[in-house]
This record gives sequence, C-alpha cells and structure tokens, in this order.
Amino acid sequence: MIAAALDSNMIVSATLVEGGNPWRVLHAARAGTFRCRSSSAIVAEVLRTLNSRRIQRKYRLDSDEIDGLRNFLQRAPTLVSITVEIHGVATHPEDDLILATAVSGQADYLVRGDRQLLAMGSFRGVQIVTPRDFLAILEAEDSR
Repeated sequence: MIAAALDSNMIVSATLVEGGNPWRVLHAARAGTFRCRSSSAIVAEVLRTLNSRRIQRKYRLDSDEIDGLRNFLQRAPTLVSITVEIHGVATHPEDDLILATAVSGQADYLVRGDRQLLAMGSFRGVQIVTPRDFLAILEAEDSR
C-alpha cells in the first residue's frame, strides 16, 4: 500500500475547502486508501493555523472538527517520529520538517501544493507531487 506524507498547508486547505483535490486526498487518507504519515511538527502547524484568529473569524470551524482531525493525525501508525534530520534543503525550516516527516515515515510520496518543493521532484526517494497528481496515482493503483 502506498504511504504518503501530507503537507500541513494541504491539510489546512482540505479542512477549509470541501470538495477540492486537497479535500479528496485527506478524505482518502481518512478512508484508509493509503497509509498517511504525519509528525508532531505537522500536527502543531495545522492546529496553530486552524485555531488562528484570522481562520476562525473567516471559517468558523467547529472545535469537534478540529479535534477529529487532530485525533486522526496523531494516531498510530499515522504519527511518526522524525528520525532523519534535514536542514537547509527548503527555503523555510518548517518545510525541512515536512521533508523529514516524509523520509522518516518512509513515505513514497509527499503531497503538497508549494511550487518550491514541487520543483525538486523528489527527495531521498520520496516523490513530491501535487494533490491532483496524487489522486491520479491513487486511481491508477486502484485500477491494478
């Protein structure tokens, strides 16, 4: 079964905008279509963003929804310990943590929308793909 780490920005987008490709990827993760990989760094960034005053004011998220997402991201085997340190690969230190999550969790894919990491194509055996491309990969796997 495919394993994939989901970028924190993609998870936030999936939570805020129902029906889009990020939402479909997160829905597939929750359905067990692939092995999702997360880390405490990703969970913290997602929760910090979803609980920010700006997001709460605009989207009025239900606390049960945020708790459900946190529980999903923190349960085993989704939550992995970062065992591989990565520094200075990405332009933002948070993105190094996302790469470290994918590598530490032995993910096949890192699903993200940010162009900077997408331009890399892959990192230490982890393919970096958009949500749209990942959905196509899942569909191809399903048809086998």
